[in-house]
Amino acid sequence: MSLLLSNFPPVRTDSKTYTDTFKSLLKDSDSVNLATGYISTDSAIDLRNIIEANGGPRLNLCVGMHYFDGLTPVQNEALRSLDKTLRDNNLGQVYMVTTFPFHGKIVSFVNSENIIGSIIGSSNLSNIIEGQRQYEADYLIENKADDTDLSAFIQDLISKGSSPLSELDVKVNIPENDLLVDQIGVKRVTKIEIDNARINLSDTTFSLPLKADEAQRSGINASFGEGRRNSQGFVMPRPWYEVELIVTKDITCLPGYPQADAKGDGGSFCVITDDGWTFQCKVSGQNSKNLRSEDDLKVLGKWLKGRLENAGLLTPGERVSDQTLADYGRANITMTKLADQDLWYMDFGVN
Repeated sequence: MSLLLSNFPPVRTDSKTYTDTFKSLLKDSDSVNLATGYISTDSAIDLRNIIEANGGPRLNLCVGMHYFDGLTPVQNEALRSLDKTLRDNNLGQVYMVTTFPFHGKIVSFVNSENIIGSIIGSSNLSNIIEGQRQYEADYLIENKADDTDLSAFIQDLISKGSSPLSELDVKVNIPENDLLVDQIGVKRVTKIEIDNARINLSDTTFSLPLKADEAQRSGINASFGEGRRNSQGFVMPRPWYEVELIVTKDITCLPGYPQADAKGDGGSFCVITDDGWTFQCKVSGQNSKNLRSEDDLKVLGKWLKGRLENAGLLTPGERVSDQTLADYGRANITMTKLADQDLWYMDFGVN
């Protein structure tokens, strides 16, 4: 039995993380049974992409809380897309517990009918995505008797307490873009802070085009770029919310635009967004052409794609197209320096 911990400051340990352990066991499995309280949009989409890229593994996913609490529109789309992929390819399906709220988190990994490990603890499915701020603690179990008991419990939960998602109508809740909640390095700001930022905008402002049709595997569509392939040929697709904008030289060379150093590094700066978030961004590369959220490309992606998803214009897992942006009402973001402050106002709002 091994303890798995989130391991972010200030409580770092020598333990492995849930995320790394889950993905390592997933690569070696031909079948996975998973029971979780909650899912996130990106975890459902990333699982679907992994299974599509590799033709497996087989997955039976049992979700314990959302039948009672409801799903956001994008969670609903993502979970049903995963379910359809599984059923269409005879690789399992998604279930929802309907008899009682189930808040447990258990996953069992199987190879050639032998259980190679199980994880039990506090991590919902969302913890397969790096960058979560909530600290989790789990156990990796590699004892055959305990593994068998946990696997049998998941089977019982599915057969006795759950129904296939494809047969259910689940309540859909209409939220604000909440994808950045509990994201490491991201904070929510108040309306007063947003208003103060708008009052203090300087004349240093840049309009950054969002390329879609001409950038189908990069930029806002970076998740469709080449995935990471290990020596055994297992492909780990790029996360759905990864975004890195490529800004042209005619913009990056203008006075006042954030600059990387001579090596193409550095260029870090803080942004406050029109819808109430603050996080670090950075520019890098030749002519400071690459614009991204610092440390985690998914932060900028969740901010941009989440706006499109909540507007009902983007289904999780789809490419952003020129038409998507036209329907949303703008195909650019603006970035404006605040006067006498090392802070930028980033705007993707529409009237």
